[in-house]
Amino acid sequence: MFTVGETEDISPMTITVNGTRANWNKGKWAGVIDVHENVSDSLQQVDVTAVYNPDELGVSDRISNKSRKILLPQRQSHLEYDLDGNLLRDGVWDYVWNGENRLVRMTRPSSHPLGQLTVQFTYDYLGRRTSKNVFSAGTAIEYTAFLYDGWNLIAEIDLLDNNSTKRTYVWGNDLSGSRQGAGGVGGLLAMTDHTVDKSYFYIYDHIGNVTGLFDADIGDLVQEYDYGPFGEMISTNGDVKQPFRFSTKYTDSETDLVYYGFRYYNSELGRFLNRDPIAERGGYNLYGFVNNDPINKIDVLGKHPLLYASAAAALAAARAAIKKLIDTIKCIRCKKPELHPAHHYFTVPIFIDKFPYMKLVKAWMKHVQVNCWLKGKKGSKWDLQFPYGPKYKNPKGNPPGTW
Repeated sequence: MFTVGETEDISPMTITVNGTRANWNKGKWAGVIDVHENVSDSLQQVDVTAVYNPDELGVSDRISNKSRKILLPQRQSHLEYDLDGNLLRDGVWDYVWNGENRLVRMTRPSSHPLGQLTVQFTYDYLGRRTSKNVFSAGTAIEYTAFLYDGWNLIAEIDLLDNNSTKRTYVWGNDLSGSRQGAGGVGGLLAMTDHTVDKSYFYIYDHIGNVTGLFDADIGDLVQEYDYGPFGEMISTNGDVKQPFRFSTKYTDSETDLVYYGFRYYNSELGRFLNRDPIAERGGYNLYGFVNNDPINKIDVLGKHPLLYASAAAALAAARAAIKKLIDTIKCIRCKKPELHPAHHYFTVPIFIDKFPYMKLVKAWMKHVQVNCWLKGKKGSKWDLQFPYGPKYKNPKGNPPGTW
């Protein structure tokens, strides 16, 4: 679908796209271009004609014409993988991976309508992307370094322009109600573009997708984004250059891939490029995106368990439910909910359906380990630990029925 503009009053207007009348849909004119015959990516001329006829005596029609070329994708993609499950070719790009299954290079051939392009990446010991180098026909056109606070990107440095600062970012609490509990999703507050000396504030939908930016100086909405359910860009209005869009993740403009931290996501295919680093703990489909439920769920860093959209409220409710469970439980050894020796600890099966919001933590919590010990002479303290995965070794010395 090709969005051609917005207007309030549609009655006196007629808009055509390549000679076919456009449709009025949710406040926008949109024309459909057929890609059925596209066996490969191609550039197609798009001619948009708008006719305004106010139907008033003595007022002539106003006609506006605009033309441009857009890239139409191939009808279908043939995906090839290596033995580690990393994508090697998709019909447009060739991919190269390192020994840690991290994407280090992408190459688009010179036969592509947009020409030859090579994109290279480097990473630090945590797996965070530290640089992106873009070459067009062998000439470097971009060399960007990335600086982080944890997993949140705070600055981009232009290494081709005397290490000047391109953009800086300010973060607050994300959907988890903490700084990085949801991988920063919905937590990006503001961005400063130092190349034009302008600052902007971000706005979101209910699940942490960036839907627009406000100009910090004039307070006007200067950028808008509209997505499909899996993050595919439907329309964009504005000319602000910034990379954070779907799920508050960095989108590479050269490849349209969404960088999640541990993996890259292709929104057009609705799947990641390689296997989930935590295997089936993230879902049985190792390439799938949030169990095919992107309306209600988010992915944290490309491998972390799923969170619901209302993550802040759900996490608070989950904590309250767990606390209620702990307050009523008794130590298997002492048979008391109060003071216990330091060596007394045990596991409590979580009955997902019996406690509010427990499905929120189902992906990574199969059991809760409750560790209770003496805290001076004033009372006891409960310590909650969340084991990662369903299978754990049984510590020695515990009574039957415990770990």
